[in-house]
Amino acid sequence: MKTNVKTTNIVLTPAIDQYLRFKIAKIKKYIDESSGEAMVDIEIGKTTEHHRRGQLFKAEINLVVPGQSLRRADIEDYDLYSAIVEARDEIVLQIKATHEKQTTLLRRGGRKIKEMIRGQRG
Repeated sequence: MKTNVKTTNIVLTPAIDQYLRFKIAKIKKYIDESSGEAMVDIEIGKTTEHHRRGQLFKAEINLVVPGQSLRRADIEDYDLYSAIVEARDEIVLQIKATHEKQTTLLRRGGRKIKEMIRGQRG
């Protein structure tokens, strides 16, 4: 999984970079990379330079997996670390929802085939 990190109005310190890569690595276990390598584009930064006025930090994650649709999470929060975690959780939720949808469609198709076979025997 390739990871690209972009910062806006903040400096990417080693501590932030390490935390970000640790949290994003957990996405990998939910991705099927059999069709190609996934790419994660991450943008973190301050949305404003004014303190105590609106949401201060944002974390945006774009996930591209070949053969699948683009997944995107954009979170604004008062804390950079919690924004990163919330964005990661939103991406994981989207991946799980897509997987469940595919499983449901597969089961529905199997059920229809079973009904057709039973209808021909009776």
